[in-house]
Amino acid sequence: TTQAGDRQDHKAPSDEGDLGIPLVSVIIFEGLILINAGFHHSNIRLPVKLERLMSCVVITPSIHWVHHHAIQLDTDSNYGTMFSFWDRVFGSKSKNNRTLDMIIGLDERSDKSFTQLMLEPFQRK
Repeated sequence: TTQAGDRQDHKAPSDEGDLGIPLVSVIIFEGLILINAGFHHSNIRLPVKLERLMSCVVITPSIHWVHHHAIQLDTDSNYGTMFSFWDRVFGSKSKNNRTLDMIIGLDERSDKSFTQLMLEPFQRK
């Protein structure tokens, strides 16, 4: 029994986090996100029919590639992580399709060498 003034700071061990979500669900979700991020950041070119079929549901490399296009309008699109329909629902899907000559990066920045990148944190701005 607990008496007035006693403190009980100890929580019983649980399989759920603070939000009541089972830990195994979080691990499965994060694992799927990690696998899908590896897939959509890959340089795989799917056959046209497979691309068309898959892109209705999941983010494919060609959909996500456009998000990395140097044109700001495309960079500000295709935010989906796993499912492609969310960009259609929220109007954030780019009207452009991936082309092999798309420049990746940012409009106002140029590529830097490995040495430049390593020295950048130590340079004054």
